[in-house]
Amino acid sequence: MTRDILQGSSANLLMFLHFMNRFSCLLSILLIIISLSCYSEVWTSKDGRTVDAEFVKVEKGRVWLRLGNGREMSAPFQTFIEEDQIRIKALFYEAEEKEKQAREAERAAFLAAWPPGETVKRTTSGDVKATYHVYIPTSFDPDNPPPLLYAFSPGGNGRGQLNKMRSSAEKVGWIVVGCDQLKNGMEHDVEEALEDAILADVLAEVPHDVESIFLSGFSGGAMRCYGISSRREELNVKGILAFGGWIGGKDVIKELDFPKGMVVAMINGDSDKGANAWSESDGKVLEKDGCEVEVFRFPGGHTMPSPEVIDEAIAWMMSEINP
Repeated sequence: MTRDILQGSSANLLMFLHFMNRFSCLLSILLIIISLSCYSEVWTSKDGRTVDAEFVKVEKGRVWLRLGNGREMSAPFQTFIEEDQIRIKALFYEAEEKEKQAREAERAAFLAAWPPGETVKRTTSGDVKATYHVYIPTSFDPDNPPPLLYAFSPGGNGRGQLNKMRSSAEKVGWIVVGCDQLKNGMEHDVEEALEDAILADVLAEVPHDVESIFLSGFSGGAMRCYGISSRREELNVKGILAFGGWIGGKDVIKELDFPKGMVVAMINGDSDKGANAWSESDGKVLEKDGCEVEVFRFPGGHTMPSPEVIDEAIAWMMSEINP
């Protein structure tokens, strides 16, 4: 008897659970229908015409509504009755506030990923893997992306070369990208693949003014700048800061065409015999292609200059670009 009672109770429980499950499904469907219907309202014009539609936006004095079939229509704001005008204003301000909140949330997330005053390490996302470092200036504004300066070293120390450019870039509000793995003596195909991987990743991921791209490099890194500015003409490189470097000799020069209007600052130690031996002839090649060239010398040999000299060279570049 006890077993029968338990069986009966179990059956009742199963029926109850089955009923509740069906009720929950029906309730969910009903709530969805109600929520969808909330978006559709009756709008009335001053001449008595009505339309059942969803409010979309207000633009240039016209109210846009979406009909049930998905088609959108618009009418001047003043054609609606006073009650509807009040509703339209409320919906307009509500939409504006939501858009503002979304922009603020997006900006906060953006600044969290690219914190001003910090250096962020990145790895390319494509098939060719390479690491690079990105310094974001403290003046960084996501709504007004700044120019970007690449920094190449002869030994593949991207972070070290970035650090040497950091204070000068901070003063003018530029982003700096220090590129690892790219160094002297690499196989041609390998280095081009790495260059292209970094350039593509920076273009896609790093927020910057794509119309204001600059290159910088020391020794073999300077030679890399010349090569990239010619090979990747679509970048439209605005300028090069070449520290103790050269274009690469007569055989290399024959293969290169430089962007017209590009500004080039050659910055050499006064006792850097190698770089100074080529500065005049390299300058003529660049000027022949329509580039503006200036040579800066500082006390020293084959080494990077002080930040003050870099500041002077950048100031000259900007004066040539924005006279």
